[in-house]
Amino acid sequence: GGKADNSHEFSFELEDGYAAAVVPGKNGILDGVLAVGKSEKCVVYDGIQVAILGLKLGGYPPQIPMEKVEASYDPATQTLQIRHAMKQAADPADLTVTIWPEKSGLRIRCECPQRITDLALGQADQKAPRVYYGHGYCIEEPGTFQVGYGGHALSTSHVGFDFERGLSVLTACDNPPDYLEVNPEAKTYTLHTHMNATLTIVPGEINAFDCAFKYRDIDARQASPGFVNKAGRFVFDIWGGRYADHAEIVKNMIAYGLTDSMLTLHDWQRWGYDYRLPDVYPPTPVLGTMEDMRKIGEICAKEGIPWGLHDNYIDFYPDAEEYSYDHICFTEAGQPVRAWYNEGRKAQSYRWRPDHIRPFVKRNLKLIKENLKPTHYFIDVFTSIDMFDFYDRTGAFHSLLETRKYWGETFRWIQDYLGGAVTTSEAGDDQLVGYLDGADCQFLRLTTGSEPFCFRVPCRNWQRVPWYDAVLHDKFSLHGAGYSNRYQGDRSRAEHGIESDDYLSTEILTGHSLMIDREVFAEGLGGRGAVRKYWLAQDFVRRIATDRMAGIEFPDNNIHRQIITWDSGAKVYVNRGESDWPVAGKILPEYGYYAINGEIRTSIEKIQGLIVEQSSGPGRFYVNGRDFGPGAALAIRPTAKGLEYLGGRKFKLLVDWEVSQSLAKDAAIFLHFKNNQSERSDKIAFQADQNPQPGTRAWQGTIHTGTDRVIEIPESMGPGEYEIVIGLYEPATGYRYLLDGGQDSERSNHLGQIVAEGQGGQITSVRLIAAPPQRNIASRWNEKQTPVDFGPVVTCGAFRCEIEPDNLTITPLPELGSFSIALRLDQISGKNVRQAKAVTAIGPDQNTIRTVEFTREGTMLKFQTQKGEFAYRISL
Repeated sequence: GGKADNSHEFSFELEDGYAAAVVPGKNGILDGVLAVGKSEKCVVYDGIQVAILGLKLGGYPPQIPMEKVEASYDPATQTLQIRHAMKQAADPADLTVTIWPEKSGLRIRCECPQRITDLALGQADQKAPRVYYGHGYCIEEPGTFQVGYGGHALSTSHVGFDFERGLSVLTACDNPPDYLEVNPEAKTYTLHTHMNATLTIVPGEINAFDCAFKYRDIDARQASPGFVNKAGRFVFDIWGGRYADHAEIVKNMIAYGLTDSMLTLHDWQRWGYDYRLPDVYPPTPVLGTMEDMRKIGEICAKEGIPWGLHDNYIDFYPDAEEYSYDHICFTEAGQPVRAWYNEGRKAQSYRWRPDHIRPFVKRNLKLIKENLKPTHYFIDVFTSIDMFDFYDRTGAFHSLLETRKYWGETFRWIQDYLGGAVTTSEAGDDQLVGYLDGADCQFLRLTTGSEPFCFRVPCRNWQRVPWYDAVLHDKFSLHGAGYSNRYQGDRSRAEHGIESDDYLSTEILTGHSLMIDREVFAEGLGGRGAVRKYWLAQDFVRRIATDRMAGIEFPDNNIHRQIITWDSGAKVYVNRGESDWPVAGKILPEYGYYAINGEIRTSIEKIQGLIVEQSSGPGRFYVNGRDFGPGAALAIRPTAKGLEYLGGRKFKLLVDWEVSQSLAKDAAIFLHFKNNQSERSDKIAFQADQNPQPGTRAWQGTIHTGTDRVIEIPESMGPGEYEIVIGLYEPATGYRYLLDGGQDSERSNHLGQIVAEGQGGQITSVRLIAAPPQRNIASRWNEKQTPVDFGPVVTCGAFRCEIEPDNLTITPLPELGSFSIALRLDQISGKNVRQAKAVTAIGPDQNTIRTVEFTREGTMLKFQTQKGEFAYRISL
């Protein structure tokens, strides 16, 4: 205690029996030792790293040497202050480091009159086999990597490590981080930030989630005023389409009960999306009239559904009104900072000064509020990219703390101006917690390759975990797990997109609000994917909307199987491993889950060896025997069966189509051959589309195509390999159908390659390298339409049952074909055995369409649905 020389050790008592210690070195904390832990479980760091204006303090040789180091300690508050006086010819300044305990954490505050340009913990004394960061990446045995801050990557200002000697540690910074550095060989596991900042270290034992829950209790940030209104709402995230169509979509979804929701319209701006910003008003007439857009608001207002528009104050286009370099960020070298390049318009935008956006926001919002009255507002990018330092046109420096301040205060101004509207942004980093209500989550995939929308991180193993929400779920509301193509990362929408079990299990794992996109409203689908997700999981998501996580387990230390408990008592089991997981009386397949909270239950599980789904809550239940493809994928699989070379540049490609599910209308085949020699952006070198005979409506069993189709390689293309992609599309609209068997994000099935051989421009032979058999995604649905026994009901179809004293209402998912329903009335009504008096088909307006025939066997009632009928009322 008291004033000490640099050889003294200073100790700090933390909660739960943990402690920390600091031993300053000759250069104070810069070459000192910092330790945290409990008994033999301990991690020791080589002090902290600090750079001032790009020059490193201390070190060997030091770029800025120390003149003098003084340490003082207050035992009453366990506060240590170390003053580092720097040797400098001009502007002498002290680096002051203050260290103190706060509940379970150790705080380290670093301050200097001159600008701190780098601040991080030093090297550790051991390796960390597991690393946690962002929306929720748990990485086992990582290699060396760095990941920069921003909603798509390092979205959290706290990171976690499970060290090899048994201690787990969370480290955090209050300023926006610059990047996470992981280097196992150098034992470096640290967040970097800059400016005057506070670092926090929290030790724990079970895993890094133990530290996360402790950190949550010392994180002073509070939820924004609109958080409670936003949290838990089902999100319609709509890109493109006409305003009148959006109004009709909302009206139809309300009929199916999807009222606990909100709507974001992205594509509406005056000059088109991301062009001539900030001149966004009035809405582009290309997509409809002002009255059409107002109708959306009127329909939403009746049901209390927040709705709003996409805006942008990060990209300023030079052809916009009032453009000036005075409003633009500059580099230190005096160059304007370029922002988004709109390739379609060949238009370059420039990075907007955060301190100059407010007048334009006020200008736009005045017009929008008066004429459209939105109750939600989305501003792009602010929680997606890193928060940045910038220079203005005069060369004055502005730090990232200004960026955070002005962006955050703008969101709060909008919320107030629009009368308490919900505010959201993109990708959801955690630096605007308290200013902003929530954001779409962009939870990208990790890979060791270079697939689009993926991050390359070398590691032995990884899995998604609820890292972000373990700390912030009750303070910031994330929805979804990413735009569908971003989450997929060049994999198929059917298997990995926004309607897939993969995607939904991530939403349940994290406790995020559910999200759906415009594609579920394609012709013939009727919004089926939206209704399905809502009926399956919305009741559970609503119940935990503002809850806090209480525990996260990896059974058998397997990160692909997770058990999450919540303060409310809710419990969630999620299987993201390839093998089935028998748990809690269920069999969970890959991407299966079981979530329970009181009377509310929801699951994707195996029954009778089939993957099915169900949910239940007070007064209603939902079952789905999955006799249709998730995401409307069809059980149709194309395979390359052979190639007949005809000489010169001509050949026939023989394709077999295994058809277990017919199309309602005739579709065309697209057949594309891709090669990097092609000058097209999609790399299509040539194609051989066709309208097959017989038409696809008549397809059954195995269909052979290509026997009557001669394909010729154009003269502009030479020898080489050509990737073959194929699929079915609607000729009138261009809509591509989802098919079984390894589709990519463009809804193309990959058949393999053709190899054109020859010399110069001459082709002398063409041969086929067929793709290996693709994983059968049809195994995730009930293509044989086997009746599934759910207990209260036996069916292969999908419907919600709402239970009232004297009747039941059965509502199938939209646009399903006919299927049979067998109800055990004694298990459903909750009373003594009941009999059915009548079954009637009804429309959305509750009016009777027809009387439905039914049969009774004891207490079991059976009837058949018909396509196009909205619902069925069973009078008891």
